[in-house]
Amino acid sequence: MGSSKDYSNVAEWTTKDTGYHTDDMVRYKNNIFRAAYWAGKEPGVDPGWSLYDELYDQTSPNPTTTAKIIGYLPTWRKDLDFGSAVMYQNITHGIIAFLNFDENNLGELDQTSAKAVTSIVQQVVTAAHQAGTYISVAIGGAVDYGFLNLLTAVGGNASDARLDKAVQNVAQFVKDNALDGVDLDLECWWDKNGDASKDQGGRDKSKGPHPAGSALVTFAQKLKSALPGRLVSATLFATSWYGNSYDPKLADYVDWLSIMSYDLTGSWNQTPIGPHTALYKIRKQDQYKDEQQGPWPATARGPSNSSTPMDDNPIFSVEDSLWYWSNPFFVNWQGVGQKVARNKLVAGVPLYGYDFAYKKDPDPESGQTPPGYKVLRYKELVQQFSGASTAANANIKVSGNTARPSFVSAPGTYPYAHNIYLETPDSAVAKLKFLNQLGLQGVIIWEMSNEVWDDGKSIVKALYQASGNPATRPALPVPNFANAPVQSAGDTAGSASRPYNKYCFLCTHNSYKNLEDGYATGAGNQTYNLTHQLEKGVRSLMLDIYYEEHGSGDLFNVIPAPGVYTLGEVNEHGWVYGTTYPDPAKGTIRLHDALNTVGSWLDSNPNEVVTIFLEDYTTGDQLEAEIALVNKPYQDMMYNPANDSKWQVSDKKDWPLMSDLISWKKRLILFSDHNDTAHVALDRHFTKQNYWSLGSNGTNWDCPSRWDKGQYQDANYPKLFLFNHYRDVPTVATAALDNPYEKIMDRIENRCQQLTKQLPNFVGVDFFELPANYRKAGDVVAEINKRFASG
Repeated sequence: MGSSKDYSNVAEWTTKDTGYHTDDMVRYKNNIFRAAYWAGKEPGVDPGWSLYDELYDQTSPNPTTTAKIIGYLPTWRKDLDFGSAVMYQNITHGIIAFLNFDENNLGELDQTSAKAVTSIVQQVVTAAHQAGTYISVAIGGAVDYGFLNLLTAVGGNASDARLDKAVQNVAQFVKDNALDGVDLDLECWWDKNGDASKDQGGRDKSKGPHPAGSALVTFAQKLKSALPGRLVSATLFATSWYGNSYDPKLADYVDWLSIMSYDLTGSWNQTPIGPHTALYKIRKQDQYKDEQQGPWPATARGPSNSSTPMDDNPIFSVEDSLWYWSNPFFVNWQGVGQKVARNKLVAGVPLYGYDFAYKKDPDPESGQTPPGYKVLRYKELVQQFSGASTAANANIKVSGNTARPSFVSAPGTYPYAHNIYLETPDSAVAKLKFLNQLGLQGVIIWEMSNEVWDDGKSIVKALYQASGNPATRPALPVPNFANAPVQSAGDTAGSASRPYNKYCFLCTHNSYKNLEDGYATGAGNQTYNLTHQLEKGVRSLMLDIYYEEHGSGDLFNVIPAPGVYTLGEVNEHGWVYGTTYPDPAKGTIRLHDALNTVGSWLDSNPNEVVTIFLEDYTTGDQLEAEIALVNKPYQDMMYNPANDSKWQVSDKKDWPLMSDLISWKKRLILFSDHNDTAHVALDRHFTKQNYWSLGSNGTNWDCPSRWDKGQYQDANYPKLFLFNHYRDVPTVATAALDNPYEKIMDRIENRCQQLTKQLPNFVGVDFFELPANYRKAGDVVAEINKRFASG
């Protein structure tokens, strides 16, 4: 672990006529580099440089204050108390492992694994939610070849029907079982029959991700869309041997990426003996030379002999793994690293150790002996070895004279009865503190049945106490499993459905005014463009629209032709670059182009409905003329509750079912605050809205109506409630302050609901993805949908 004070005598890199020679060290962009051989150019360009250390005091300005503690719950462990209160009180998230895919029918779920999950899910979700803990299900695992084969077959073909079928099956399973999310665990890159020649490790980075790794990105993207408001995460290998099979774009579509830094030694026959989950990079590997079962073991790239260099088969560390996954200067023999933002990562803490005096025990089901050294569960270690929980250097050595494992060819016996490396409470907490310092989201723990809960010995308790979370957390709603499955927005037409007004949708304020489309930092209301907002779970958009013609003052040709444009506060501020209109190089968006964008996304997501609120500075004729330019199939998607022949809300005195809107292909709904036209309904006829601003200081938490002198007006049919929750001046910092789940729910429950007499149908916010690492507006939407579903 490096900091600038550790390298006060190392100079910054500069161009030198003589270049740099072997073992020379320099500082460059907050990292320390060592010349492996002569280097003339700067690090990151010249292959002569290798990354030696990172100056964390300079590279990690945003430490994590509240860490996720994520524990895996294996269905096959009969000694795990799935209803344990103490377990859920000490983790923030639980993940049930594993739900698999059917090998013989790609895209369908394996029913044996599905039954194993459903046999415990009610007990798990009920107990976990009472403690405020979220529960996901893990898809995949070490033997899910159905998952691997499916994604390999799909490859880059996002339109493959098997992929959509798989997404629908997983999404429905999550809804039916009231789960909070999905963890994608694609990992069996080895041959099913143990043929080492068919192992898919060692992939060169220049080849790009494995086809299955590419398809995993599309799978996550589609799954996130199918499960708005729910968690999607992924679990990946810690090093480049298998890590290069994944596509780092996966980070764009998940809430976090879990790095399995559990057993960086121990789990294969040619492993070097040493700490199986060391925290910091081990520079002097020769300290472990005498512990090996013979000469330093071979690698996949070299023979086993006494001259095999230790740096060719090193004892890796969590720090090595983080450099591979996130440091921009990492490179090894397979190529460069993955360059994922650290605030997207969590790292592994194992509740087990390896005894390097013995090989693994035979598998009780197959009778076969897996490769690698003997695994001991943490609770077994605590029972068998006095002081295991406080073992110095997380290592237990007992002298002896032990026969070598059968896969070792060295003569003689091993001079230890036990040589065990493990995780202890102290080593786990040190790991968490390091990860927090670097800005990671927290830790994953494999797995919860291995734990002991005695104070002072419990690893999980120690982690939770160091995580920054409160001693107790607010309970989450406990589903009534006796009733129909809990569902959220995004129900398919074929599932049990509720009326449209019995759903809640995530809504973005000034959706068009986003940084990706060229609005200035400090002036935009959102980070992502319209498509990316929809991909990330948004289902309702707010657009300001003006009819404009090109004028003499339009120096940047912002308005190339007369029409309706999405623009920001033109009436209030005039024409301001980056504020009222975007970077001209990006182009100001016409309303019909925005609607075509939404329609195109709906084409790709046939079970979704999108609602758009227009702050409207046009006439009805101007608005309808603009809509006439929308692609005809998307015009036909528009549903006007005032005049649609299939269902007029004022006549029916209710809203249509979500499943009916989907089956009718009426999945685009527009409301205007000014116009009432053939395609667009006047919002105050069908909606309630609270006054839009929290004020410049974010203190206006009262909830008066936007109209009718602050009073809410009902009708003889239910009105939709658009809950506005944002300030008059948007910033990333204030959105992060205003958007936490607890704040939004407090305002809804204790201010707005008392006045409106109903839950919101739309939760409108700025920068909906904030605050990072906390529950936010999407979680509010999921909670309200659960309440709607439960009646």
